[in-house]
Amino acid sequence: MRSTKPARRLPLEGVLIASLLAVMLATAGPAAIILHDIGHRAVGHVSLRLRNEITARITEHVKNFLEIPRRINRLNANDIARGVPDADDAASLALRFWRQVDAFESVSSIYFGNDRGGLVDSGREPSDDARYVILTDDFAAGTLLKYAVDRNGLLERVTSRVTGFDARTRSWYRNAVLKGDFVWSDIYVLFTGQDMAIAAGSPVYDEQRRLKGVVAVDLFLSHLSRFLGDLDIASTGVAFIMERSGLMVASSSHEKPFSALPDAGTQRRVNVLDSSVPAVRKAAESLISRFGGFDAIETMQHLTFRADGRKHFLQITPLRDAAGINWLIAVVLPEADFFAGIDTDYRFALALIVGLLFVAVLACIGAARRIARPVTRLNEAAGAFLRGEHSDGFGTDDRIAEFRGLSRSFDEMSRRLRRMEEDVNAGIERCEQLETALRESRELCRTLSERGAPDGRSWNDDDDERDPKA
Repeated sequence: MRSTKPARRLPLEGVLIASLLAVMLATAGPAAIILHDIGHRAVGHVSLRLRNEITARITEHVKNFLEIPRRINRLNANDIARGVPDADDAASLALRFWRQVDAFESVSSIYFGNDRGGLVDSGREPSDDARYVILTDDFAAGTLLKYAVDRNGLLERVTSRVTGFDARTRSWYRNAVLKGDFVWSDIYVLFTGQDMAIAAGSPVYDEQRRLKGVVAVDLFLSHLSRFLGDLDIASTGVAFIMERSGLMVASSSHEKPFSALPDAGTQRRVNVLDSSVPAVRKAAESLISRFGGFDAIETMQHLTFRADGRKHFLQITPLRDAAGINWLIAVVLPEADFFAGIDTDYRFALALIVGLLFVAVLACIGAARRIARPVTRLNEAAGAFLRGEHSDGFGTDDRIAEFRGLSRSFDEMSRRLRRMEEDVNAGIERCEQLETALRESRELCRTLSERGAPDGRSWNDDDDERDPKA
């Protein structure tokens, strides 16, 4: 059964205020959302540009870093093939290599293994940069001696001895001979456990293409980690390089790319999926989730993921060469680092919107009251008019032209209706007076009729007896 209770009506002022507030909120809300969306888009563009710049810098540095062994090997292989220095002169080769190591900070050692299994090597210690020279007896397979050297490269004392050494059995030698060209070795952890290194070997042939041996250069990969650590990667961003297997090559974080195993102090390399840095681990997991494996990443990719409850941008870029390098360069930037400045501006803009909205609310309340006041007065005047109450000069001082015209029209209508009412009342009064006079005349006629004529007849007898034709 439908209720007969009348619906509650809102006053005009309330309707106007509610309508204006609804319009302002409907405008300010989307404006704030659009502003926030613009901020996120700006962060995405800035982050992308920064990731591209950082990736380009890392790629260029790594290529230059890896080019050093290629240049050194090319120079040494050409000179040894020409006999300058003599491939059998271990002392001259040691001095040459010592000078080259001194010229390249990232090089850990430079060496030559001949076709008899002998070795001459000059390098630096990763801990204190102390220099050393390694030689085999008679420059052939057999006992290997490691010497400390002075500042001029001269041998001082034997620091270690290894028997049964044969350079021809080493992977850097065999891989270079097998390929017949420049080739990279697998990355390995130094037996001292202080660093990781990678070797680059090149075969040396004489003019008759007979093998004379293999020249090689070892690089400390900690130089890559130091370079990454010196990059300005936002506030908490991270960059890392890994192999397709997932093993870490270098990282800008504090985490080392290798760690000690519990047994006997042996070292193992760290997989990015086991990284102690959440951003690195989550980045690796997102890549596995997206591509199924690191081998499937063939081109530069851009992804987003969440770590520690924050959104991160990830750019992954392949790095390859024909000699065996097949790495991935990853740059991770947290979105929050970019919102540090933008978020402040956004909050300021949001506070400004709220402030303007508050001012607009006050203005709309004032405007609603300004609009509703003459309408309310008109309604009250109309009600008073219906009750017979009249007032002069309603609303003639209103500043709104339409309301002022309406008020004047209402006043004019009120005056005309009042005059019409007065005229009607006057007519009614005259009618009442005529009615009273007529009633009095009838009463007089009736009275006279009852009294009769002077000769004793009624006033109507003469009329009755009179000849109708007279």
